[in-house]
Amino acid sequence: YTDAGLKDLQEEIERVCSSAKAKGIPLEKVFFSSPSPGTLANFFQDDYFNDHTKYVEALGKAMQKEYEAIYKAGLTLQVDCPDLAMGRHTKFKDGSLADFRAAAAVHVRVMNEALVNVPADRTRMHVCWGNYPGPHHMDVPLADIIDIVLDAKPKYLSIEACNPGHAHEWEVFENIKWPAGKVIMPGVLDTTTSHIEHPKLIAQRLMNYVRFVGASNVIACTDCGFSTAAGAMNVPTEIVYAKLQSMVKGARIAEEMVAKDLFRIATTHVGSLPRPAELLPYIRGDQPAPADFQQKLASATEELFAKQLDAGIDFVNDGELGRRDYVTAARNRMDGFDSEKAATGAADLEEMQEFSDKLEGRKGLLTLTKKTEVKNAACSGPITYTDAGLK
Repeated sequence: YTDAGLKDLQEEIERVCSSAKAKGIPLEKVFFSSPSPGTLANFFQDDYFNDHTKYVEALGKAMQKEYEAIYKAGLTLQVDCPDLAMGRHTKFKDGSLADFRAAAAVHVRVMNEALVNVPADRTRMHVCWGNYPGPHHMDVPLADIIDIVLDAKPKYLSIEACNPGHAHEWEVFENIKWPAGKVIMPGVLDTTTSHIEHPKLIAQRLMNYVRFVGASNVIACTDCGFSTAAGAMNVPTEIVYAKLQSMVKGARIAEEMVAKDLFRIATTHVGSLPRPAELLPYIRGDQPAPADFQQKLASATEELFAKQLDAGIDFVNDGELGRRDYVTAARNRMDGFDSEKAATGAADLEEMQEFSDKLEGRKGLLTLTKKTEVKNAACSGPITYTDAGLK
């Protein structure tokens, strides 16, 4: 992790903390997301170590600086872990389930080692199968990975739980022993559709988990982020906040279904929210940022906090406002990524070519269609987190 990387991270942390304090939000109610070592390895190919385990371990040692800086600032750390689910039909699509499980176990071990100095109750993790448009018929079942996921240190576990491919998987929790002290944050809002979920449906979804793990171990959440890359939105901004308001109402209904006491089901979301349109060219790097860009970011951050509070959300964040996407910022804070390789493709999109061809021209972290070439940075040397990046 480079010096420049540490500097960059600290500036982002200070903006988030200052904006939260300006809106009167306690820092323990604010989460700050960062990719897991395995997620970075999933998107950025290794052209140096030539050994997946060694590559992930090097990423873990570098990212430990980022995780600890976030915790020391008083924020709750969220580690984004799509590698534990989406990794099966992307990076590990050509291997066996056993191969993927072995790799996922390594990813969890390395993440736990990187979190050695961060308390479990100050950490949450998000596991998903990818928020990209696609059929998702090759997603690995939750039942095939839940034991590995539950070995992870974070107390709070966010999972996709309401979209058509995974809404049925609450049944998995009927057959497992829920670890003491763990809290499940099931997705009760689909972040890919403009349909606004009815509060009663949200309450029903929450109750599926309350019955198996207990009401005190459930927090209402979204399936994934609403804008995992700057400008990439499936749902218009006004509907995003209408959906969040509906989730809060659904949580209140679920509380009534649980008991008539003072118990309360908290609410949160996965992380990314729509960025202001006027800031997108600078966030994406399409245009040079103006001299007052940091001030504009700070003002927009306070506005995003206010919108979440108005919606009734308990645990909030800055919507990943200043980031192009959820992994590139962390990669930019590290040395050792000076080459490029083709982005990973998703197996479901490769099979359903007629559908994927409709995505021609779209570029992101994955290759959505072979008609559009997408390249990502690749590891080309030793990995270090820079001081400038932390700052």
